[in-house]
Amino acid sequence: MLRAPLDFNLSEAEPEAGRRFGMRLLMPVAVGLTQYEDFVDIPELDIEDIQSISVVPGVEFPIWLTDEWTLSPFAQLGFGMDTKSDSRSIIWGSGARVRWEPRDAPQWLVGGEFLWAGNNPNNNQPTTDFTRWGVGAEYRIDTQQQLFDREISWHLRALLWQYSDALRFEPPLQLFKLNSATEVGVSVGFSRPFNIFGYKFHQGGIGYEWADDFKAVKFYTTFPF
Repeated sequence: MLRAPLDFNLSEAEPEAGRRFGMRLLMPVAVGLTQYEDFVDIPELDIEDIQSISVVPGVEFPIWLTDEWTLSPFAQLGFGMDTKSDSRSIIWGSGARVRWEPRDAPQWLVGGEFLWAGNNPNNNQPTTDFTRWGVGAEYRIDTQQQLFDREISWHLRALLWQYSDALRFEPPLQLFKLNSATEVGVSVGFSRPFNIFGYKFHQGGIGYEWADDFKAVKFYTTFPF
């Protein structure tokens, strides 16, 4: 599964200017692949290897509660499709993220999330939903070095996801229930963001997630909360 959790700031909160509310467009895109077992298979993939596609746009409203705390409620509605069959599904989700940026320890970033999500498939299949709690922290190590006129730093992070209603994976993928997942990652951060077609990112990193028999390698460009 290849996932790009894109987002674009429509209006940024600026507490110094008296504007404590912002608006962000969410545009996550996910592509499921068949005939894929390892990274060495990526150069050989073609359009016929795409098994599923999903796009779930939404909006998020960052709210500056204090100089250290930010609350970001969000809602999303989209669709998913299986390219190998006539299976279609409406996908939805809503929740809130919270972020703590302690002024006395600016190298730390702590956050959490609550998500309620589900999907409504066609072909008389039952509607399913689940809830998820997430919590995590990131630690920044400054390097005093520069790249592309930007100061760079190392970022170490650890995340924990807990599903109150076990997330079930059905055949043909694999039949098991996911109750919790853990992720660790390392990234390179930049003092000023890069802007690619309106998408701004401050870091680029790689993470490893595991939960029982489920394992995944992730590439990311932001702290998830």
